[in-house]
Amino acid sequence: YQVIDTLGFPVYSRDILVPQTKGYKTAQAFYYSTGTNSAIIPLSLTNLWNSFAADPGFRYGLQSTFKGDADLIAYDRESHIYKLKYVYIHRQQVIAQHIEK
Repeated sequence: YQVIDTLGFPVYSRDILVPQTKGYKTAQAFYYSTGTNSAIIPLSLTNLWNSFAADPGFRYGLQSTFKGDADLIAYDRESHIYKLKYVYIHRQQVIAQHIEK
C-alpha cells in the first residue's frame, strides 16, 4: 500500500490486476483506515458509512457530496485537498465550534 493522504485518517492506494477480455491490466485501488493501527479497508461509501457510524454529520456529508465510490478519490487542485478529506475536516471543525459554545 502507498500512503496518499494522512489528513484526518489515512488513505492508501495500491496497484491491482483487473481482468480484461485478453489478459489483465493494472488499475489503482483505494483504501483507508480509521487510524494508523486500524485495519485497511477498501474505500467505499458503504464502508465509510459503517466506519464512521458515530458521526452522522460526516455520514450525511458523504451522502450529499458523493454519488458513487469513484467520486471519493476526487482531488481539488485549487485547494490541494481530496474532497473526501474536505468533507471530513469541515465536519470536525463544525464539531469543535459547537463544543466551544
